[in-house]
Amino acid sequence: MTHGSLYSGIGGWLLAAQWAGIENIFTCEIDKFCNKVLDKHFPDTDRHHDIKETDFTSYAGRTDILSTSDPCQPFSFAGKRGGKADDRYLWPETIRVIREVKPSYVVFENVPGFISLGFETVASDLEAEGYTVESFVIPACGIGAWHRRDRLWIIAYSQGIEGRVIQGRRGEQKTEIRDKGIPSDVPDTECKGLQGKPFGQMGRPIKFTERNWWGSEPDVDRVVHGIPNRMDRLKSLGNSIVPQIAYIIFEAIKQNEQ
Repeated sequence: MTHGSLYSGIGGWLLAAQWAGIENIFTCEIDKFCNKVLDKHFPDTDRHHDIKETDFTSYAGRTDILSTSDPCQPFSFAGKRGGKADDRYLWPETIRVIREVKPSYVVFENVPGFISLGFETVASDLEAEGYTVESFVIPACGIGAWHRRDRLWIIAYSQGIEGRVIQGRRGEQKTEIRDKGIPSDVPDTECKGLQGKPFGQMGRPIKFTERNWWGSEPDVDRVVHGIPNRMDRLKSLGNSIVPQIAYIIFEAIKQNEQ
């Protein structure tokens, strides 16, 4: 399978695809520092920068999965929550690319604040393009990390694709945001729920120990001692997705295809 990435950041989606054995074919990222990271770790992918100035029609028919982490600033509770009125609201560009590329799957990640300000538009636009939409709130601690980091994850797949992609731990369908709000089994930050208990779809554990996922809290302060671009590093880490969750999604897509 093949994967293209929008708003690629430092490559969290690409790293997850690489883990899952999916070929990365292009990125789109405007930040100069992030592109340096992408150039170093994913040199063989096509590199695009400004989504507003890029035509992606050449990728039509050869992109199985398109991932996107649209800028979160218009929706974050840490900001002014301008939503569609914010000039960083780029969903119209994202849906244009989806129309140009016509991927079999679209995977989307954003902050929980997106649910009230942008989710209905995204779901409706994807459905209008012929996709079935699934949505979840999955926190980083839900797959064993030591911080919560709630995020909205959307999986959309062409209506000709059979079955639902993500199932619950006993085979039941996960609660969808549009119907009932945030799922009741989202863990909290007091070591209840799913913290420290990595899991995969259908209840099958993921062997995170193979890559030593969560040995300790990441020591991001290591960049302060004479290493340049400290602020760029911290900013890009803060804006990045949790690739371990994206990996589970990619694995579920592969299983659905099989």
